[in-house]
Amino acid sequence: MSSIALEQHVKRRVRVKPLPRPADFRDFSKGKNTGPLPLEDLLGGGRRKTKSASSPGLVQRVKHRPHPSIEIKRAKKKGKTPELKAFLKLWPSLPPLFGKAGFFPSSHAAKNFPLFPVIAAALTLAISLAALNWKFPVLKLPAGSSLGGYFFAGTGDQIDRDLASYAGLYLQEGQGSAGEDEEIPLDLTETFSWKEYKVKKGDTLSEIAKSQELSLGTLIACNSITNARRLREGEILRIPNMDGVPHTVKAGDSLSGISASSGVPLAVIMDVNDLESDIISPGAALFLPGVRMPQEEIRLALGESFIYPLRGILSSPYGWRIDPIAKVERFHSAIDLAAPLGTPVKAAMNGKVSRVAVNSVYGIYIIVTHPGGYQSLYAHLSAATVKPGNQVIQGAKIGEVGSTGYSTGPHLHFGVFKNNKAINPLEVLQR
Repeated sequence: MSSIALEQHVKRRVRVKPLPRPADFRDFSKGKNTGPLPLEDLLGGGRRKTKSASSPGLVQRVKHRPHPSIEIKRAKKKGKTPELKAFLKLWPSLPPLFGKAGFFPSSHAAKNFPLFPVIAAALTLAISLAALNWKFPVLKLPAGSSLGGYFFAGTGDQIDRDLASYAGLYLQEGQGSAGEDEEIPLDLTETFSWKEYKVKKGDTLSEIAKSQELSLGTLIACNSITNARRLREGEILRIPNMDGVPHTVKAGDSLSGISASSGVPLAVIMDVNDLESDIISPGAALFLPGVRMPQEEIRLALGESFIYPLRGILSSPYGWRIDPIAKVERFHSAIDLAAPLGTPVKAAMNGKVSRVAVNSVYGIYIIVTHPGGYQSLYAHLSAATVKPGNQVIQGAKIGEVGSTGYSTGPHLHFGVFKNNKAINPLEVLQR
């Protein structure tokens, strides 16, 4: 085929379109029409090859469409977007709520006062009243109402309810709640009472307290028990009908001061003790409901406060004995625990070292002062590892076993004193 015929054949198969105008050389793929089209797009007539081109490598320019964002902008100018249409439909109902002057209209716009703040304030007030009415029905708050965890003294039936609740007395199941129209058969001067319990063979303090529905501390405090192991068959115990502790009025005491220090409301103390005035005399016995005995004193009464200062052999008990050296009968105010020389000696209870000294009888000795008027003595030591004024914890090493002073061999002379009087250490040591 000649070159002229080939050229005519190509012209018939491919229609060549003129190049686009410069205004059309823009890239709308990124939402902006300011960037020029890539060079390959200008030369190829577009980003896609047409399927109509019969010859390989021949392309046909594709017409560029504006980016969707351009169409949205144009639609917004004409007011045809769905969002704008929905807003225009809602607009007629907005002015009555917000007012034409907004949330806070000026004085000249009083006619267009917004309803939204009024509605919000009304709802807030209604919710607040409902909450108060739930806590205090019909908002009737008597003088003796209990607010949260605080107690306020009232009068009449209300104080009876509060005192009953404070003392742990509640209505029986089926009686309902303490409403205004319900009668609560409770008179605190009659409700609080004492009764007696005769100790039986095999009784223990914990079993008695459990059977009487009292705390162990209440039983110990109300009967001035200093040693639970001394409980004897036939002994009479005083049993209150609620937990608490007795209190003996001292010179300078006042009911308000006792109330503040114990945490018991003044009205409760007066009602429980049937007092008509707040005038009290030294020596008067009061009962403080709800007050708990210190745990340390309970442990002391149970004989669980002291631990053995060492594990040794009991070579000499507390009481009368024949002196091993003088061979005469003498009172031994401690116990002797035989152990090898240098055995660590531990503090029997938390306390403060009050004395470390040496004499001809006790040799090297240590005295430790404990809470509750107790003191412990550790004698015949070979060495002391503490100094006066040191605070020691139970089980801490304070010295070593020796045979100094009036002694026949290595051992620990261990004594316990209550208010400066010797007691049998075996009564307070844990078994």
